[in-house]
Amino acid sequence: MRLKDLDEALKDANKSIELGGEFYSYVTRGEIFMAMNNYIDAINDFTQAISYNPNSIETLEYRAKCYRKLAETEQDPAKKADLIAKAKADEKIVKSLKKKKKSGNGEK
Repeated sequence: MRLKDLDEALKDANKSIELGGEFYSYVTRGEIFMAMNNYIDAINDFTQAISYNPNSIETLEYRAKCYRKLAETEQDPAKKADLIAKAKADEKIVKSLKKKKKSGNGEK
């Protein structure tokens, strides 16, 4: 997607959130931030979305991906380890949710 298109999409997502958008609005804006390589803002939006729906596999996967992307460029070993630990924590939750879903005990 071109930067101009992303900027327009970001404006739309911001408006949706201003109008009271919740889960999907935050996921959408997080995806836009992710496409812009703005992983910190993406993580913030995915975290907000997860507060509305903690069982969203896709959103947890997105947030884990952002943590890993930040870890790739982090120079401080402690911060890098923290980012990787956060990614692994989300990935563990995803694995558990997928297992529950497969067995028929999770949300669809």
